[in-house]
Amino acid sequence: MKKLSPILPIAFLLIMVSCNQYKNNYQLTEKTIYSESGNLHMLDSLLNDLYKEDKINGTVLVLKNNHPVFEKSYGFATADKSKLLTKEYQFIIGSIYKEFPAVAIMQLEEQKLLQLQNPISKYLSNLPEWGNSITIQQLLQYTSGLPTINWNLLFQNNGNPTEKDVYEYIQKIDHLEFQPGTDYLYTNCSPLLLIKIVEKITNKKFDKYLNDRILKPYHINGIALKDQFPYKNPSLMAMPFNYDYIPDSFKLSVKNLLFVSKAKSLGEWFYKLDRYHIISEKSYKILAKKFKAEDDFQAPLGNVIYDDKGNLLEHTHHGSSGNYECLARHFIQEELTIIILTNQKKRNLYELSNLIKEVLK
Repeated sequence: MKKLSPILPIAFLLIMVSCNQYKNNYQLTEKTIYSESGNLHMLDSLLNDLYKEDKINGTVLVLKNNHPVFEKSYGFATADKSKLLTKEYQFIIGSIYKEFPAVAIMQLEEQKLLQLQNPISKYLSNLPEWGNSITIQQLLQYTSGLPTINWNLLFQNNGNPTEKDVYEYIQKIDHLEFQPGTDYLYTNCSPLLLIKIVEKITNKKFDKYLNDRILKPYHINGIALKDQFPYKNPSLMAMPFNYDYIPDSFKLSVKNLLFVSKAKSLGEWFYKLDRYHIISEKSYKILAKKFKAEDDFQAPLGNVIYDDKGNLLEHTHHGSSGNYECLARHFIQEELTIIILTNQKKRNLYELSNLIKEVLK
């Protein structure tokens, strides 16, 4: 179990002591609260206190039945503190991006344009010999044996790695870490190769496929792929910085890694995906399955929890990139979604989400 940051245990105690007081002193309305037991005024007060304690710099969104009941930003959009965050700002979502190529693959599988058990060499002919031994299913589940990408080497060699640099790096991988299907290793090689397969089959760049087949048809606005970091157009982009307010200085021009989203947009994605609007329940279950049940293994959809009867309980996914850190949690049975997007990494988002859920219980 993750350790709580020092302020959070105190906050839990305050919830236990203060809940009734807040209920008595705050006039609850349908516009500000979704149930008699919830207390959004208390949540706002608590998050303000945590912001003052330097525990959050970002946007918090709570949805009930896919309707926003709480959305507020705390802190700054830039390291120089010249701009305050608002709910309109976008953030890089880190490894949550891997859901999008995985869903695209399942859409193509549903159309019988590919088979998950086929070797990836069937679709990508310019790979080393290992392309014949790795299946699409193994890419999805991170059991391909492909190593992690040595980003330090890429930055050292290229300064500003491009998509071409990254794919040339993957093509030069001369051996696998283990025999495909026998172990687990999270690597960006997997979603990037899945993206290449989608592009090969559809003859479309992935950003166009994403817009044409996923975002536009399901009315999800506010998710996009950026050409590079630092951004060509930083308008309404939350810029990442560390505890000392020093901005991230890396340069990267790999568009298929630079997924950005507003909080509400990510909430819409989770709701529609988890309600099987975008892919079928059968396809969803494939993406929800881990290689093994251990907590440190991830499914293509992050961490998906079912009860003993097979009812979907929770879909949670965490991502980070530089000083960006984000967490999305959809509690299906409670119709409750919590999205936290930050541009100053605090490493406390699970604790914050548990705190929010406790306040709204």
